[in-house]
Amino acid sequence: MARRRREEAAADAPDWERAAAFVVSFEQRRVKDVLERRLVAEQTEPAVEQTVSSWPDWDCGQIGDWLQKRVDRAEATPGEEAIPRQEAVAGGQGTPSPRRAQRAQLSIQRVVIADETGRVDAVSQGRRTGEEFASTTTGWLEVSVVGASPDQEVRVALRLHAIGAPRWSASAPAAVTREGPAHVEVSEVGVGAHRARLVAWAPDGSVDPDAVELGTLTVRPVG
Repeated sequence: MARRRREEAAADAPDWERAAAFVVSFEQRRVKDVLERRLVAEQTEPAVEQTVSSWPDWDCGQIGDWLQKRVDRAEATPGEEAIPRQEAVAGGQGTPSPRRAQRAQLSIQRVVIADETGRVDAVSQGRRTGEEFASTTTGWLEVSVVGASPDQEVRVALRLHAIGAPRWSASAPAAVTREGPAHVEVSEVGVGAHRARLVAWAPDGSVDPDAVELGTLTVRPVG
């Protein structure tokens, strides 16, 4: 009788539901005969803003706390449907859910692409100004983010990809400081045309992240 009851209970158990899924990328590069390695992790649900983080070396133990925080956020509201990103965009588009209305929202307000030839606004007041942008290998991006408290740690990452290929980061995330915008180097992107996306987030997950598509970023050699 006990065995039958166990079998009946197992048959009546609900199916497993995925609370969160992640991609962990083991990346490496050779710089002047030195092999550098890093781990890059991001959440993969299409309706979730993809918060990207990286750690030096391939020690998987370093990403445990980051993964746990992301899972805790998913577990806090089991069964709740994901909220489309446009509902939380700065400027009031859409109607945020009650859960999101209680949380602060980061917003990438301005992005300047600069090099020795000049400066161009790629994002102004939270909106992209064009579809294609260019820089030399000595260039950089200045990224201004609003929505965080003065003591809040905020990071920015430049994500690149080709059609049919996964996104990747050419450099480690940059920090937004009290002194000014985050400074993202272009030197490690590589010469050529890339689809570019900027992501801003708080490592502690206390505010909602933001992301903006830059379109095509073409990197040219100097001269």
